[in-house]
Amino acid sequence: MIIVTPQQMKEIERIAETDFGLTSAILIERAAAAVLEVLEQDFENPQALKIFFLAGAGNNGKDALKLAKMLGMKVNKYPIEKCEVVVDGMFGTGLNRPISDVDAALINMVNHSGLPVYAIDIPSGVDGLTGNVRGVAIKATKTITFFGAKPGILFGDGKDCAGGITVHDLGIPMSEKIRALITLQQANLDNNIFSRKTNSHKGSYGRVLCIAGSNGMRGAPALCAMGAFAAGAGLVYVATTERVWNTVSLLVPSAIGLMMEETEKGTISEKSVKELLDAAKNVDVIIVGPGMVNSKDTFKIVKKLLKSVDTPMILDADALNAIEKKDLTREVIITPHLVELERLSEVSKQKITEDRLTFVRDFSKTTQCVTLLKGAGTIISSPRGETAINTNGNPGMAVAGSGDVLSGMIAALVAQGLPLYNAALGGAFLHGLAGDLAAQEQGMLSLLPIDIVKNVSKASLILKERMPRRNGVK
Repeated sequence: MIIVTPQQMKEIERIAETDFGLTSAILIERAAAAVLEVLEQDFENPQALKIFFLAGAGNNGKDALKLAKMLGMKVNKYPIEKCEVVVDGMFGTGLNRPISDVDAALINMVNHSGLPVYAIDIPSGVDGLTGNVRGVAIKATKTITFFGAKPGILFGDGKDCAGGITVHDLGIPMSEKIRALITLQQANLDNNIFSRKTNSHKGSYGRVLCIAGSNGMRGAPALCAMGAFAAGAGLVYVATTERVWNTVSLLVPSAIGLMMEETEKGTISEKSVKELLDAAKNVDVIIVGPGMVNSKDTFKIVKKLLKSVDTPMILDADALNAIEKKDLTREVIITPHLVELERLSEVSKQKITEDRLTFVRDFSKTTQCVTLLKGAGTIISSPRGETAINTNGNPGMAVAGSGDVLSGMIAALVAQGLPLYNAALGGAFLHGLAGDLAAQEQGMLSLLPIDIVKNVSKASLILKERMPRRNGVK
């Protein structure tokens, strides 16, 4: 899936006209035809439907009017109470003002109608860049967007409003000039990760060290280790206290325990720093933070690791609470949710969500770390400004422990040789796909982190099937 901002789309449309003769009128006709194609897939005879059209003054409104003409219909011949479908072409992706009371009343009427709603390009009321709702927005059944998905329907409240998303290219050629405009990408996994040599052993697929856990959070290191093994790591070491290890060893018998001294509060003691530093020198990647809880010992351990170890590192959960922005002086992966990023950046979450794409990109450039902002439509950005949105996953994955699995999966990909940014992309994508498979099997209500782990192998097989064939062989 191509991802383009509203501003980039304007420039793409300009190039489409100047370089390829695709005028606004042609693109409007093709957009209307794309919506008609979706209606024809969903309904046996769209021409027989009673459709309520929301048509604004912009190009989305023109798309809606053109669709009505194609269907041989008069716009809003019937009141909404007698209609069967709504087509939303009220506002476009460039909406940058609050919805008026009159328009809000129309949107609320549609949302309370119970009818299936087909949004043209974006649900009216959603900001095409940020995903924020400008007061009130259409709750679409499907959103038919053009050339590329807009960020606003991939994360934030906009993702909830969009429903199912289909992308139609409108026949705009992907010229080099247009390709150069596109700065966002969809998170994906490097398929080379599935290639394994016959002459290999467990050490060939990387050594992961998970520094995690406390007496009250024994499951976190276990889930982290499970995620690492599920994503292909050859060896997983868990550095934790003996009491925590007794639980982890039962849940993940393949893991290797490294016993650390325990504080009175049941956390890893700072007295274990030397053992942790020694262990860190003999692995390919370190995860630190899951289940460690906030304590002076945790803070000292995390900061010492950051200063003293060159091994690739993933900071998650309580490790993020142990550091300040000034501590991020080299390329590591951080995996905050919005509240954790608020504390770390010292910028309010309200300010961050005004334009989370730009914020995450700028934060990564400033700190020189790979930032993975968790949430609906996870955003990943590199120190070089590369930015991606993960488009899969579901609300059922919003459960304690899901992030521990994700950190383990990302670590496994780093251990197998992927650069940090690519590993963050691939881990988020594989994690989301496994979660979607779990939700298909059992629904979202009772989905647990272990269900994600159990579906990673199935997700990897699906991705392997998508790999290009070489000489007729996968």
